[in-house]
Amino acid sequence: LPGERALQSANDGLVDGELYRGGDIAQTYTNLVKIPVVIATVDFVVFAKDKTLPVRAWKDLAPYTVGYKRGIKAIEVNLPNGTKSEPVTATEQAFKKLDTGRNDAVVAVRLTGLLALKELGIKNITILDPPLQSLQLFHFLHVKKKGLADRLTATLQQMEREGVMKSI
Repeated sequence: LPGERALQSANDGLVDGELYRGGDIAQTYTNLVKIPVVIATVDFVVFAKDKTLPVRAWKDLAPYTVGYKRGIKAIEVNLPNGTKSEPVTATEQAFKKLDTGRNDAVVAVRLTGLLALKELGIKNITILDPPLQSLQLFHFLHVKKKGLADRLTATLQQMEREGVMKSI
């Protein structure tokens, strides 16, 4: 499901949970219970054709046209007011627009963006450092499945101790 619909479905109990989300979503989606084991940490970065674009923080994006994949909450809530944003259904669409000059920048998770660029064969786009944000990701269960939380937490902790999470 698209990002927002997936969160709503999990919050409404239509599905049992939501995977791989920022830890603060339970503040908005109050029927979700966080499993307190970090699954991964991702970097949100700016991709641009212009390597000198002066973007080092979210606020610096305000004067630019910014593409991103619709439904990624960390991007939607952090883009400054007044930023001309261009949400798209797939990350690849954002990079095609950037490549043709229809966007000034794309904000995406570093690895997702690099994969999209590789699949598209686009080589003239670079990552601007530092990352805008590093975000720890967690799994969430709907409250009706809260009884599974302790077992799931224990299993994920064991996977972490054994190095399985890192290898994945």
